[in-house]
Amino acid sequence: MNGCSGMPHRDSSETDSPGVCSLIRDWLAQFEIDLPGREHLVQSYRQFLLDQPALMKGIRKTQKDLDNFPDFHRLVRLWIANNLNAESVRTSL
Repeated sequence: MNGCSGMPHRDSSETDSPGVCSLIRDWLAQFEIDLPGREHLVQSYRQFLLDQPALMKGIRKTQKDLDNFPDFHRLVRLWIANNLNAESVRTSL
């Protein structure tokens, strides 16, 4: 998948995912967005990667389909919606 920067997408094994998550979280925090801590975001990202194959099957998409940003965006929104519901149940206990 090509990003907006024109740089080719790298396989997650080629990047420091926790480091990237932390950098993005810290950058977003400057806009006074209420964000969870770094460790929580990294754990959520790892869970997203684990859940991705089942989610793709659920919306009948392949990895190649995720090169299309709207398809990828739909997958992320679905994952967030599913996990926000689960998170709200855990925090209300």
